[in-house]
Amino acid sequence: MTKNDTTTVNGQLYDTQTGLPVAHATATPRPDRQAVPHKPATSLHGGTQKSKTLRRAQPKKPQPETLSPMVARRPQRRSLDIARHPHVKKVAPTPVKPSEVPDIAPRTHPHVEKANQHVVSKKTAHHPAPHKTMTPKEVKDAEIARALVSAPGKKEKRAKKQRSARHKKVTRLSAIGISIAVILGALVWINLPVLSVHFAASQTGVSATIPHYTPEGFRLQWPVETHDNQVSIKYASADSNTSFTLGQSNSSWNSDAVRTMIEEDSQGRFLTSRDRGITVYTYNGNAAWVNRGILYTIEGDAQLSSDTIMRIANSI
Repeated sequence: MTKNDTTTVNGQLYDTQTGLPVAHATATPRPDRQAVPHKPATSLHGGTQKSKTLRRAQPKKPQPETLSPMVARRPQRRSLDIARHPHVKKVAPTPVKPSEVPDIAPRTHPHVEKANQHVVSKKTAHHPAPHKTMTPKEVKDAEIARALVSAPGKKEKRAKKQRSARHKKVTRLSAIGISIAVILGALVWINLPVLSVHFAASQTGVSATIPHYTPEGFRLQWPVETHDNQVSIKYASADSNTSFTLGQSNSSWNSDAVRTMIEEDSQGRFLTSRDRGITVYTYNGNAAWVNRGILYTIEGDAQLSSDTIMRIANSI
């Protein structure tokens, strides 16, 4: 304790920090020095030493390898320099003696050659060439190459495609042509009577027409006949051998002139029917009337009734 740490009050020392009285310090007695016993030198090697290799406390810190300094070395001379004259610039090369080639090449004795062949064949027989196993990649490449060889080429595919397209086009055009021919044939067959009447009318100059009404059981027979500037359209019965012919010709007659003709042909026994301004004279299944400058006559053994004849006249 220093002097600054204490203070004296009324002859008593007090600690300045704690305020407690301080007693007088007594000197600590020093211990007596004892003599160290002497140990022999052999006792130094009597104890065990700690292992320094098997039990390391921690690995050593790796140190960067330092490059060894490179020392330029002069290449060793394999042969000593030859003393040359200072005026010598070129040295002739050492001549090489060519090997002698005999005129006749050496030949192997036949027995030796036969023995060598026997040895080679024996080695080949005992050691055949090993079979090479193909890797998966080689197998795949071989299969791809085989497929490419067997696959048709681009030109063959294009030619086949063109032939197929041409065949389809020809088939389509043929089907269209057949359809058109069938339709035209049907139209011609249906309109054949009309065409026949028009052809006959062009030959005679008569504006002949086909009645829209056809008596039941009768059908029109063609071709249409023409004679003496008259167009004759024949209808035949499908059930019996009866038929009637509708004649059309140009005429300047009127109904009175037609009546006079009918009176002479029927000897006064005829029937007169009027409908829609048309006067029809009938007798024994025959008939006659005039309309728009054309004289119409019906003749035959069909024995048509007056009503049927009137329906024919109104349908023209």
